[in-house]
Amino acid sequence: MGPCLRPLFGGWTSHRTGQWRWIYWVLFIIVGAVFALTLIMPETLGTIILKKKAARLNKGNDTNIYITESDLHVVPLSSRLKTAMLRPFILMFMEPIVLFMNFYLSFVYSLLYATFFAFPIAFEEIRGWNAGMTGVSFVSIIVSDYLFTLAGQSVRIRAHYRSGF
Repeated sequence: MGPCLRPLFGGWTSHRTGQWRWIYWVLFIIVGAVFALTLIMPETLGTIILKKKAARLNKGNDTNIYITESDLHVVPLSSRLKTAMLRPFILMFMEPIVLFMNFYLSFVYSLLYATFFAFPIAFEEIRGWNAGMTGVSFVSIIVSDYLFTLAGQSVRIRAHYRSGF
């Protein structure tokens, strides 16, 4: 859905303002608003919450006896980076389902991004639509995405109930 919203909003933004640069200004405004929201969101990572609680207890009791398990087992940054960089490749080549899902998703995204080139040709150049209406044509992809997702979920739910779980 996300990749299809860009042509929808970007088409109308460039059509109304007459400049393609305004697409980026609108993007910067949205990114700034989302960033401001992330600053006021509460922390949800368990290890960070425990560290803050231990620090609060240590400060309130004038002691240093409260520590977390992550403080006891400090993993060097180089080791964490190595694990984070290698794990996706290990999973991709050692787990066939991950490899085949990568192939499938790369095919699906290649088709989706091919429409980003085909739709403006088909609707702007051939049919004479403006950029805003060409962006509206991407709603068909959003609707079909939701319909296929709902159909897949209903098949999965029926299979779940048939299996007796």
